[in-house]
Amino acid sequence: MQIPQDSIDKAFHDLLATNSAAQFNSLRDIFPISGGPEQLLWLFLHGRSSKLPQLAKNIVSEAGFNPNYLHGDQKGYLHLIVDNLQMTAQVYLESSAVADAKCFLAAGCQIDLPDGNGNTALAHLQTFDTKFPKLESLFERRMALV
Repeated sequence: MQIPQDSIDKAFHDLLATNSAAQFNSLRDIFPISGGPEQLLWLFLHGRSSKLPQLAKNIVSEAGFNPNYLHGDQKGYLHLIVDNLQMTAQVYLESSAVADAKCFLAAGCQIDLPDGNGNTALAHLQTFDTKFPKLESLFERRMALV
């Protein structure tokens, strides 16, 4: 009996959400991740209102993970963190966004990576009325190194 890929993808997502590393790795030993770990993590992070669980951070730090992945809407992980913060700032705290951004930056995410509109995550962040000074400061410090 063939298991539908969407069921496998949901299982990966659910195991990420519950931070179940052993079960996640067992599933990964048997089934491929549709779109690879980059797409899985992007979809997992999209609309998320809490910081990344340790399992997700482990995936980001794995050899071969592409921290500069752009999803079909041409946004990278840092752009997505900015979007999540803007949309859910009352539950996705700025400190969580900073921690998540640091995780991706440590994995080699380019701070100057443009989205489909040519905007960096910093430029995207600066377009919002609500200000997030800690995340902005992190991005500015990293941009100064480029």
